[in-house]
Amino acid sequence: MFARALKSDEWQRYRDLRFEALAAHEDVYGSCLAIEKAWGDDVWIDLFSDQRHQFFGLFDRENLIGSGAVFTDRNDKAGKTALLASAYIQPDYRGQGLSRLLYEARIRWIVESDRFDRIAVGHKQGNEASRRANQHFGFIKTGTEEIMWGDGSTDIKHTYELRLR
Repeated sequence: MFARALKSDEWQRYRDLRFEALAAHEDVYGSCLAIEKAWGDDVWIDLFSDQRHQFFGLFDRENLIGSGAVFTDRNDKAGKTALLASAYIQPDYRGQGLSRLLYEARIRWIVESDRFDRIAVGHKQGNEASRRANQHFGFIKTGTEEIMWGDGSTDIKHTYELRLR
C-alpha cells in the first residue's frame, strides 16, 4: 500500500473514484454527484493541470483504492494556506490506518512546495475517523461552523490547522 501524487494524465482514474465517493457520501463533501458528473472532460483536465493544487491516490499495488487533494485555500488572499480535501478510501480498506498514507503524502508535497505557511482541514460533525487522522498529525482545532453539505443538508463542520512556519 502506498500513496502518491497523481500525474495529470491520471485524471480519469481520480474522477471515477470521486464519483464513487460522492455516490456513497454526498453528506460529507461540499459537492454532489450530479454537479460533478455534468462537468466535461475539459474541467477535469483543467483541475489536474492547475498548479495551485494537487491530487493524490492511495494504491493497493496498481489499484486506486483511495484519493485526496490539496487545494490552495481560496479564502486566504495571500495563497499561503493549503487545504486538505476530498479524502476517500473504499469501504473494504477502511479501519486499517491507511488515511495516514494519504496525510503523509499530502503533507510532504505541501512542505516540499515551500509555498504554504499552514495547512487547514475540516470534517463534518461525527466524522471520528477524520478527526482522529488529523489529530494524529498535530492539527489544532480552530473553529466550528454550520455549513451546507453536498446533499443539501446543514450540519456542523469542525476546522483545524497545522502551522508550518
